[in-house]
Amino acid sequence: MCKSLPGKDIWNDKVNLENIEKSSSDYRFRHLTQLVNQYPKISVADAAAILRNQKGMDGKDIGMGNEKALNQLIAHHSVIFKPARLQVWVSTNPYQLGQYIVMIE
Repeated sequence: MCKSLPGKDIWNDKVNLENIEKSSSDYRFRHLTQLVNQYPKISVADAAAILRNQKGMDGKDIGMGNEKALNQLIAHHSVIFKPARLQVWVSTNPYQLGQYIVMIE
């Protein structure tokens, strides 16, 4: 179980512990951490690739729509923020796999 999440005050909450045990959230968090750690600096293109990742840990093929995937092909959009430049991009259909459109630049 990953214990590097923010909000340490909820770690011992019964509902949170049950969710970690019974859902794929912890797996997705560890997978996200694995992907983010591959980049010394994450560009907008890198962020899009991470958000669209349908693989499992270590690049394992886990099948389309798997609940352990970061992109389970159920979301309509994903959003990338670049706060230092006040920029925002939003993906388009289908399933956040379409073009990213600049919303604020």
